[in-house]
Amino acid sequence: MLNRIRNATATRTDIDKLNSRVDYGKDGSWSDAVILTTTNRSVTDINRQRLDSLAGESREYFAEIRGNVKDATYPADAELRLRKSARVLLLQNNGRLWANGTVGTGIGFGKHNGEDAVRVELPSGPHWIRRHTWDVIRYMPNSNGPGLREEVVGTFRQFPLKLAWAITIHRSQGMTFDRIIVDLDRGTFDHGQLYVALSRSRSLDGLSLKCPVRPSDLKYHQRVRCFEQQR
Repeated sequence: MLNRIRNATATRTDIDKLNSRVDYGKDGSWSDAVILTTTNRSVTDINRQRLDSLAGESREYFAEIRGNVKDATYPADAELRLRKSARVLLLQNNGRLWANGTVGTGIGFGKHNGEDAVRVELPSGPHWIRRHTWDVIRYMPNSNGPGLREEVVGTFRQFPLKLAWAITIHRSQGMTFDRIIVDLDRGTFDHGQLYVALSRSRSLDGLSLKCPVRPSDLKYHQRVRCFEQQR
């Protein structure tokens, strides 16, 4: 069914089967599910509301930005606000302890090895998370031959954490979850967006939809269709 969703050949039966998952978790039993939605604005609104509903003092952390770093290329939030019990998403890898996309829960704040740190409960156990520095790369023509060379034009230093009650469908690419709630809001607007959202769930039983899928949500780029037909 996912393959038919991907190439926009889904049948009426497929759509009906998906739409049988509308409103699962409406009774609150899916509070642990990650909400996937289409726009950054929706994600920001949901995460802010969930964070504000938590008791306790909030902490704010600001990124240290150096060099030529554009807003659109920020690898994390320039201003990060957290509270205990906040659901967070890790934004970088750390061996077997966690990966980019691991979801955890904030359980405390303090110092680790002399640096500010956030204590996060992860599937691998509780860990102190410290700030991470990302190099911002620009690709330039290689003066010594063909191809491109990398040039570091700036750095971005911030906690590799993001609030994760909701994330965009785009940001969820490559991740898998036990339970997701897909909120298409006003519908999909990009090719393959519906497929990416649905395929984040490990099973149909782990999928809930906030609104029904419509045939217009199946968007498949004609150039991709032509390429696959020629293979």
